[in-house]
Amino acid sequence: MRKLGHNIENREKGQHWLTTFNDMITLLMVFFVLLFTMGTLDVKRVKHFQNALQSAIGVLKEGSHVDVGVVRQLEWNDDVNLQRSEKIAIEADQEKLVRYYQTIREKLGEKVQLTQKGIKITLEDDLMFPAASAGLTAAGRKMLDRICSMLKQTNLYVRIEGHTDNLPIATRKFPSNWELSTARAVNVVKYLIKKGIEPSRLSAAGYGAVKPVAPNSSKSGRARNRRVEIVLSPTL
Repeated sequence: MRKLGHNIENREKGQHWLTTFNDMITLLMVFFVLLFTMGTLDVKRVKHFQNALQSAIGVLKEGSHVDVGVVRQLEWNDDVNLQRSEKIAIEADQEKLVRYYQTIREKLGEKVQLTQKGIKITLEDDLMFPAASAGLTAAGRKMLDRICSMLKQTNLYVRIEGHTDNLPIATRKFPSNWELSTARAVNVVKYLIKKGIEPSRLSAAGYGAVKPVAPNSSKSGRARNRRVEIVLSPTL
């Protein structure tokens, strides 16, 4: 009987290493699970957790404490501040636009209007081009020289828009009013570049007869619709 008890006691002592082995296996399993989990974590969330952890252990400057929720709040505040900055910049551009409009208006008179798109300078067709042509007249070049001197005093973007009346045109060079209005706008752009305006500030568009400013039923109305508009704005 004493011998049997002695054998059982020895057997129990010999199995104690299994407990340590099982603990080690469990820890290894947990370690690999953590590695797998970290490999699939969202980087942004890990960054948030890192910020919170740094705060908890006093890593932030002057003992500041930030948790994940506050980090998200700070990011939201950054977005709000950015929007406010953009709004302030837009308002500043608008104020500058109004002041520049007043300056140009004093020099060019009623040709200049302040619109939602920006400062609009309207140049009549008979001043700028011969009939059914996209070549600039001498009077047209003289007018553009005056405008160039004003454009060099600002960094506003310049959009040239060509417009015609609704009378059809069908020449070899201009099969329709679309080609005519676009060619006129492009030739104005080329002239401004020749006079020293940066090409990156310029753009051109032709609208044919689709944007009239007066009825095409009368001769005077059609004359008003044949025009080139120079639009100045803070953005393209």
